[in-house]
Amino acid sequence: THEFTLKNIGQESLVVSDIVSGCSCTTGLTSAKEIRPNADLRIRVTFTTPMKHGSAEQDILVYLTGKKSGQKYFLAKLLMKGELIMPLETVPLQVLFGKVPYGESRTREIVARQRTKEMASLSRIYANSEYIVAKVLSTGADGNINLQVSLLPNAPIGNLEADVGLQYKYKGKLSELKIPI
Repeated sequence: THEFTLKNIGQESLVVSDIVSGCSCTTGLTSAKEIRPNADLRIRVTFTTPMKHGSAEQDILVYLTGKKSGQKYFLAKLLMKGELIMPLETVPLQVLFGKVPYGESRTREIVARQRTKEMASLSRIYANSEYIVAKVLSTGADGNINLQVSLLPNAPIGNLEADVGLQYKYKGKLSELKIPI
């Protein structure tokens, strides 16, 4: 969340006619509907990410209408830009079993690494396929979680599209990380 301050340097009062965001993950709220000459307007912009990591950028467009003239103005393009850091990441990022002969099983180990000073705590691990089993092997003193993901021998022939989900608490909020299979 960031608060932008815009000033009306014109002679006419302006009315906020529209605030448009690039996606539903970004919202803008104004401190007032009308801005008098030489007055400030505060716009609080919130960018809610679906737990991605890396560079992120979203914008908000602000449109105004002259109170007396009715003339429409494009006031500003407000840009939210930052680096998103997930509290947990897995190494590797996905589980690859390769070609597995029918009737055989495969097991891979992955590590869910802590990426922030305040540690995330694992609440639940699950697989969204009946042919995958995921379990915690151990948790290190550094908070890293060693996981085992297994493909069961009764898995059907062909590509298996599945995920292993890690539900965890971070800063009091429940979040989820999905690991593609």
